[in-house]
Amino acid sequence: MKITNLKIGARLSLGFMLILALMIIVATFSINRFLLMSEHIDKTVNDRYPKTVQVNHVEAELNIIARSMRNTLIMSDEQQIKKELDRIDNSRKEIVDTLDKLNKSITSEQGKELLGKVTDARTQYVGGQGQFMKLIAGNQKEEAKALLLGELRAQQLAYFGTLDKLLEYQGELMNTSGKDAEAAAHTARIMVFLLAGLALLLGGLAAWLITRSITRPINRAVKIAQTVAGGDLTSQIEVTSKDETGQLLQALKDMNDSLSRI
Repeated sequence: MKITNLKIGARLSLGFMLILALMIIVATFSINRFLLMSEHIDKTVNDRYPKTVQVNHVEAELNIIARSMRNTLIMSDEQQIKKELDRIDNSRKEIVDTLDKLNKSITSEQGKELLGKVTDARTQYVGGQGQFMKLIAGNQKEEAKALLLGELRAQQLAYFGTLDKLLEYQGELMNTSGKDAEAAAHTARIMVFLLAGLALLLGGLAAWLITRSITRPINRAVKIAQTVAGGDLTSQIEVTSKDETGQLLQALKDMNDSLSRI
């Protein structure tokens, strides 16, 4: 169906519908991109970053334990030693709670594997801690010192090593999420500009075609009416459409023919 055969109201409605459709396409794509960005940001802020904080918290508590064990070797007051031992117990509980949270939140295979190594290293280190605390409780400081500087130190370093690897892995995931969000934002900017430009081009083209299809016949009708009003009935009037302007031209043609016969 030719566009000139459509009623003017239908053509205008079609043009507005086209513009609205293009706006909906641009808006839908933009919302989709923003949701994807939000997903990456949410994953970073609410999942991956908290895990790095928790791993850092375990390392911080582990450092507290190391300092407290060292303090028990150099302190002579029993009350002070007891406070340090209590501090060790509290830190161990904090570590257990934090590792339990990590165990529930980490879902990737590599993350679970690294967390498993952390748990194994902790088990060995806790065993050494138990021996150390027994020696301190029995006032066997020389034996406790030898244990701390020997086997226990090696276990502690291994423990820190597994935590550092888990922390590095979580940091890589955070970087990946950040890059994904940046890539999504970059793609969104480009595509929104392209779609907006395309919408502007198509909307402008539709407006020009619709306006042209209305104004040209009307201008022709005005010229014919002016010619007839001037007494010239020789105009050859061609009607090429069935819309309102076509009906107007047909009426002018009929009028011109009638006047010619008269």
